[in-house]
Amino acid sequence: MEVKRIKWAIIFLLFVFIIGIEGCMVIEGRNFFDSLYMVVITLATVGLGETHPLTFHGRIFTIVLIAGWAGIGFYALVTIIQPIIEGEIRKVLGRKRTLFG
Repeated sequence: MEVKRIKWAIIFLLFVFIIGIEGCMVIEGRNFFDSLYMVVITLATVGLGETHPLTFHGRIFTIVLIAGWAGIGFYALVTIIQPIIEGEIRKVLGRKRTLFG
């Protein structure tokens, strides 16, 4: 079950990343490399600034892209970390049962 959820989380992240590149190319009329660069610096929250000033629609798209990335990123992070934490809790609880009967 966890492996399937992790795969979907990664697929969702890649989907948002690709949509970001495509959106930048279509809305802003940028080439692939400029769009890739913009998406990477935006989603990595580096904040180096735009390669070219964004249009109004480009700014709206960027806001939606960041919100989508944050939501799906949080889901992916929880999905990947949850099995690790649950495994550690089970180990601790298993040790306590062994120690105290």
